[in-house]
Amino acid sequence: GLKVFVGGNIGTPLLTYVSGPQEADVVVLEISSFQLDTGGGVNGLRPAIGLLLNISPDHLDRYRSFADYTRSKFRLFAAQQQNDIAIINCDDPEIMRCPDLWPPSRCFFFGRQTAGRPGASLRDKIVVLSPQVSPQTETETYDLAGTALDSEPNLHNGMAVVLAARLMDCPREGISRGLRRFQPLPHRMTQVAEIDGVRYIDDSKATNIGATHAALAALDRPVLLIAGGRDKGGDYTLLKEIIGEKVKLLVLLGEAQEKMATALGMVTAIAVADNMEAAVRIAGDAGSPGDIVLLSPACSSFDMFASYAERGEVFTRAVLARRQKNKGVSHTNRKGL
Repeated sequence: GLKVFVGGNIGTPLLTYVSGPQEADVVVLEISSFQLDTGGGVNGLRPAIGLLLNISPDHLDRYRSFADYTRSKFRLFAAQQQNDIAIINCDDPEIMRCPDLWPPSRCFFFGRQTAGRPGASLRDKIVVLSPQVSPQTETETYDLAGTALDSEPNLHNGMAVVLAARLMDCPREGISRGLRRFQPLPHRMTQVAEIDGVRYIDDSKATNIGATHAALAALDRPVLLIAGGRDKGGDYTLLKEIIGEKVKLLVLLGEAQEKMATALGMVTAIAVADNMEAAVRIAGDAGSPGDIVLLSPACSSFDMFASYAERGEVFTRAVLARRQKNKGVSHTNRKGL
């Protein structure tokens, strides 16, 4: 029931709103660490609700250390006052390691177990709000099963967004309706096609190690992973355990090929490709029915593409071309029979 402007790092810049009539009741922004470095701090952005989803190594080609990057993220809360709200992920070890950086505002938490803290927890795929959020006679719940948020990492995203909306006094039915209707933006674990029993998934938005780890953790089938691009200074050995567990072939692209191969070559088979079309061909040829070919690069796109979106589009075109080619082969074989 509210008029909302959505923008920031995910699309329409905030300046577009500021330079217009500014008619929204609520402004929802995704803010990058770069923006927080220049617009955050005690005299900067003061969100009524600041929501910190997670902190994982990223942009370490820009920051002196991971600790510096972490402090940059916490600048989201620096200008908040006691009546403002901070929402943070209590399942994120980096966030929970830094209580000295938590804001003086009212803190709410989301996680599988909140250990009695006020906020949202998870029971199977049901978000459960604590009485401090919604002091109802009956426990207030929201079912994510069957929605676009019903697998990780989106179960955590679902907890966070339900908590934020409820703290903004959005009505229960409006929140439930929004969850049912929600569709993710492109290039975020988007299924492109299934070819000969192999699923192809575009997760080009995974431009850092944490995002790729989350993508792999969400999958329960053998994976042929296409990764690589422009290195951002991250430690690829953080992916060793999950790649060893889930990935049967790692196909590497771009400038980070050699660094990634050195870090991960001991835990899975590795192939290299000169371009996305070759990567799709190599991964697809190695796949078996039930497998997943996943583009989840753990790197930025700027060595070969203008953006992560262009990278995902090139991947999608290569997959659809492969599907069309396979249809032609199947048709020829049927005629021969």
